[in-house]
Amino acid sequence: MRVAIKHYQAGRLKEAETFFNQIIVQQPDNTEVLYRLGTIARQQGKLETAISYYQEFLIDKQDD
Repeated sequence: MRVAIKHYQAGRLKEAETFFNQIIVQQPDNTEVLYRLGTIARQQGKLETAISYYQEFLIDKQDD
């Protein structure tokens, strides 16, 4: 997670996305990663993808 966050903070969105995607495969209910993937998708102009991640984030947050 730290590596992904460092890439994100440095503006390396594709690299951060790759690491966050690896995490989400192992931890599909990780709300922090879902939110970050949504944010990265939004910043890349992938609005439908961002909405999907945000919806998953909200659904998982309700289950907590």
